[in-house]
Amino acid sequence: MPEFNVWAVLAAAISSFVLGGAWYSPLLFPKTWQREIGLSDEQAARGNMVKIFALSFVLSLIAALVFALFLGPRPSLMLGVGAGFAAGLG
Repeated sequence: MPEFNVWAVLAAAISSFVLGGAWYSPLLFPKTWQREIGLSDEQAARGNMVKIFALSFVLSLIAALVFALFLGPRPSLMLGVGAGFAAGLG
């Protein structure tokens, strides 16, 4: 069975979820992302927020788990930074 740090995966998923929430909130880029994808305020208001947030968190959790399995249980700091940079760049 693959070895990974459950707490690190949870922390990564939560931080990704929070950062994504801030990114798409009115705090950072109000309406910019909506305009770029052609989403009106009416369409956004019709969305099921519970479903959207739940799915976003589950996908963040899956991404963090896959990353943890890729890096292994005790990666060096440089490996983690390099892999994170490469994933973000890609």
